[in-house]
Amino acid sequence: MIVSVTGMDCASCAFGIGERIKKAKGVKEVKTAVILNKFFIYYDPQLVEPSTIKKIIDSTGYKNYITVEGNKDEEQEK
Repeated sequence: MIVSVTGMDCASCAFGIGERIKKAKGVKEVKTAVILNKFFIYYDPQLVEPSTIKKIIDSTGYKNYITVEGNKDEEQEK
């Protein structure tokens, strides 16, 4: 899943948000592209829903929206 985050302009902010996302059960990996204002989140859809991840980011005060939904495991199966 790719999530765009408005206003995330420093590495420490991105790190903090990423750490919160990683704590969610079912999140396997979080990569951050600060310059692009995006998170690349790999997760197990059996354990966590995209809406839950979005709520975690919302709780940090940053506006965000899901750009691409899906996950790494599904892509590998295709």
